[in-house]
Amino acid sequence: MSEHLEIARQWLAKAGSDLLNADNNLNSDEVPYDTVCFHCQQAGEKLLKAYLIGIGQEFPYSHDLFRISTPIMR
Repeated sequence: MSEHLEIARQWLAKAGSDLLNADNNLNSDEVPYDTVCFHCQQAGEKLLKAYLIGIGQEFPYSHDLFRISTPIMR
């Protein structure tokens, strides 16, 4: 497996952890919606970064989903 694909796989695993955290919080008796939203945003960010790394693109150091997705839109 190429180094890029291994790094992309690691980002995907981290995104999965964020989604698991969001799901666990949604199933709690008192849902911390701000935490759920945070983990969903983080998962989206990591998925975008995994995709970009997987296709050999660099991404900006940012948490802004629009900014990160700019290379995809080109």
